[in-house]
Amino acid sequence: MVKVNLLSKKRQSKKNKSIVVYAGLGAFGLFALYFVVQLSIVVFGLISVNQKISKAKKDTESVSAQILKDNDNLNRFILSKFILSEVLKQRAKQFDYITYLSKISAMVPIGSELSGIDFQTKGFAMVKILSEDSNSYKTMEAAFKNMDLSDKFFTGSIIKQVSRMDNGNIMTDLIIGLGKQDAGK
Repeated sequence: MVKVNLLSKKRQSKKNKSIVVYAGLGAFGLFALYFVVQLSIVVFGLISVNQKISKAKKDTESVSAQILKDNDNLNRFILSKFILSEVLKQRAKQFDYITYLSKISAMVPIGSELSGIDFQTKGFAMVKILSEDSNSYKTMEAAFKNMDLSDKFFTGSIIKQVSRMDNGNIMTDLIIGLGKQDAGK
């Protein structure tokens, strides 16, 4: 007759069940530990991000305060720049007396002097030149007849009248045609 040991099969099955239970509990424990580690990494990362956000918020507030402070200066700068551009536009429309006067003065030779100049007639300058003697007059006459027209400041010159003064000086009235105002700019 065959003997069956039923007791050891029960023990064996209990042993197998306990191994499965311990393995399951171990796997669950490892999963729980993994989950806790991952959760702590996320929590520490969130705390770090929140600290950076609060620091950035403080920096933003200080920069915003500075920008608001500088905004007034910026508005004044923009207004000043606008006013300056308007002044420059108005100046560009004006007749440039100084440039024409200095160019005419530069053409007066030694021995003659500029006695008067009038820009009232548009496009012309009425010029009076006083020369000491006839040689000075001839030099002055040659200077204005042969004036350089290449820079387009002047279109030419005409001697209107020549008269001898009581003291022997020669007074010459010239009409000088003025070129474009923007010539040479």
